[in-house]
Amino acid sequence: MKKIILGFLLLGIFSCKKKDDKKEEETPPVVTPTSGNTMTAKVNGNSWIIAGNNTSGAKLEQGNDPSTPKKYVFYGRTGSSIYTNAIWLYTPYATGTVDLRNTPGCSAIYFDGTGAAFYVKSGSMNISIMDTSHVKSTNCDKFKATFNFTTDSVGGKGYSITEGSIDFVAP
Repeated sequence: MKKIILGFLLLGIFSCKKKDDKKEEETPPVVTPTSGNTMTAKVNGNSWIIAGNNTSGAKLEQGNDPSTPKKYVFYGRTGSSIYTNAIWLYTPYATGTVDLRNTPGCSAIYFDGTGAAFYVKSGSMNISIMDTSHVKSTNCDKFKATFNFTTDSVGGKGYSITEGSIDFVAP
């Protein structure tokens, strides 16, 4: 009987897999932002992006303008200044497609790397979500839109902003 028990014990010890002391390289999980706060576009064909307000410089922010008609302003910047490498979008309290040049309360500005302001010459924005329930913010809780615009020319230089999208969620 002792031989049978000893046999099972040895069989159990030798049949166990030996643990490798070296840990395998693990692929980090893909992080999906739980809130939006992304703004993307192509500026003269080059990718321009802000994702998740996760740096001290690049941010997507919002405010409201009490002028008549009332409007929101959403501005994304890729650096620490709101006046360089930044896109500003002014929008009325509405959803649907708006003309960025001719709809009251609408406008767009692109600030280049030198801080020069280039105002919208033509373009549109399609606003799919405008949540003003004021649960998270005294301004806008959620805003989602796509946009395209060309700027006026300053010193013979202008910009084409294409494939723009914004997904803002108040913190």
